[in-house]
Amino acid sequence: MSATVVSYHRIRPHMDPLARSIAVDMADPGGPSFCMACADCLLRLVATADGREYKLNVRRMRTNCREFLSGAMYILTADHTPESRAALEARMQAITAICTFEPQGILPEAHPVFQERYSTLESPLEDMVELLYEFVSKCFVIGKIFAEGSSSLDRHGLWPATQSDVLPRGPARSLPALTYWLDTVFNAGVVAVTSSLLYCPGVLPALFEDENARKKLLRAFCHQLRAAASYHNSPVPENQRGGDDVGLRLEVLSKLADCLCTGASRTGQFTDFVRGVEAEMLDAISVATPLSEDYATRMPFEKMALSIYGHCGIQPDSLPPSIRDQVISGYTPYFDSYTVLYSNIAQATERRICADPACNRSQYDLQLEGRRLLACGGCKVLKYCTRECQKQHWKTGIRPHRSTCANLQDVFRVVDRTLAIKEFSDQCRASRIQISLAARIIDGLFGDRIGKPNEVEENIRVIARALRLIHPEHAPNGIART
Repeated sequence: MSATVVSYHRIRPHMDPLARSIAVDMADPGGPSFCMACADCLLRLVATADGREYKLNVRRMRTNCREFLSGAMYILTADHTPESRAALEARMQAITAICTFEPQGILPEAHPVFQERYSTLESPLEDMVELLYEFVSKCFVIGKIFAEGSSSLDRHGLWPATQSDVLPRGPARSLPALTYWLDTVFNAGVVAVTSSLLYCPGVLPALFEDENARKKLLRAFCHQLRAAASYHNSPVPENQRGGDDVGLRLEVLSKLADCLCTGASRTGQFTDFVRGVEAEMLDAISVATPLSEDYATRMPFEKMALSIYGHCGIQPDSLPPSIRDQVISGYTPYFDSYTVLYSNIAQATERRICADPACNRSQYDLQLEGRRLLACGGCKVLKYCTRECQKQHWKTGIRPHRSTCANLQDVFRVVDRTLAIKEFSDQCRASRIQISLAARIIDGLFGDRIGKPNEVEENIRVIARALRLIHPEHAPNGIART
């Protein structure tokens, strides 16, 4: 059913009562469920506007439909047995079949159509999950929830305001259900929400504490990658396939790859994080990565492959051929260790979070107070919310910024930091900048939350090993700091 663009002001009176009607069924302590026809109508209402009006719809839903959205997460984080799933499906179909709510004004003809469809589905649970994930993912994307790795949830009182709004059962009890749906439902919203929730406090520690849960999550990620490849290679014409297109799936999967890789690296236990599934992950990445023509989408997959190679002692000849060719040859003629250095410096420059590991306040938090992040006067890369945070990070912690700042300034004395990526790489090569210096800079920029002091040098060696895979001809006598 195609959606017609309708004014936000015409939609507004109909969204709230419909959301309240759904939330009533979700609040049933005996077995929360809801009318799927009503939920589909509500999703159409939210999506009937473009641009600013679409954002207004989502904002209104986050303001007035908190019970509905929290109820959605309560259902999505419930860990079911086959018997309880069957019981939930039966309840949902029963509620959908007898629902008498009639949306007025905008989509009055849609409810009976959806009602008939969902009441006759053989297994409606996956459709229900896709619907709920669509609502949550819209709120996360438009509201920039957990954007740029921030764990802050307070957004002027909008949903979600607390961790219990998104993980009502707590991280450890929610992970089995979230992993199950990631492994079962091939939908961009499922992947997008899972990526965001990895930044929720307590989720990564819960994964490290439960080896079985960690392996299941990583295998679900691999399953999604292989499903994207199968979808791409399907003989069915693209305009006749259901679900999201391959480009969108790979885009959200690349964000999940980045979250997994960055989160595991920050703990200093990347090897433990992927232990037991290294080969499966490399194989899945090698199958799916070539499908994307967008370099920004491919880069997190390459980063994960390099991290597995660097941390797990895998020999280059043992890498899947497509990964080895991608990493060594690159998708562009100038993909090498210096462009990786450039990308890390650019990413650190764009971060909107205080660089002091003990603070981690976001630019958004400061804007609420009428302030902004201030760049380090030396390297002009890392940013801080106060001078106190800058002083704290300059001389204390596992990786004091003093040495990283000096290393960056060494590079910027011989390389113009304003150059484009290819010219930056060429100038680094001409200046004979050593791989060891690049590795120390990358470790200093993004390793500040990793492990113990005695693990710093090991992490630098791991980074250098990965960089040498893509830059074997690095200059042995170039600029370097000890």
